Amino acid sequence: VLPHILPLNASWAFPDSIKKHCIISMNHNFMMQKYKKEWEQFLAGTRTRLENLTSQARSRGVDTEYSQNYGSPGRTICEVAEEWQADLIVMGHRGLKGISELLQGSASNYVMHHAKCSVLIVKFLVEQ
Repeated sequence: VLPHILPLNASWAFPDSIKKHCIISMNHNFMMQKYKKEWEQFLAGTRTRLENLTSQARSRGVDTEYSQNYGSPGRTICEVAEEWQADLIVMGHRGLKGISELLQGSASNYVMHHAKCSVLIVKFLVEQ
C-alpha cells in the first residue's frame, strides 16, 4: 500500500495564491472557490503520481495499491498499516534535527514508536 497522508494543519496545504488572498481579500466565496480549485489540482497531481508508482511496482511483480488519507501522518500511517495487516512499513526520514524536528514533527519517529509491525526508515538529508 502506498499511502499519501494529507495533514490537516500543514502550511503547504494552502497554496501561496490563497495565502495572498486571505490577507488582501474580504471576498470569502472567491477565496474558497480558488482554494478548492487549487486543492483539487493538487490532489489530481498526487493521485497521478501514486498511480504511476503503483503501476511501476506492479510491472515488477509487486502487488500494490494506493490511498490518499487525511490526518496526522504518523498516526494515519500506523492505522493504514494495521488495517492492511502490514508486516513492514518502509518510509523516508528527511533528516531534520533539533528545533526543526521539534517544530515540524517527525512522522517516522512516531511510526517507529507506535507501529505494531517492523519499520524500515530510509534516511535522506534535506538541505537547510
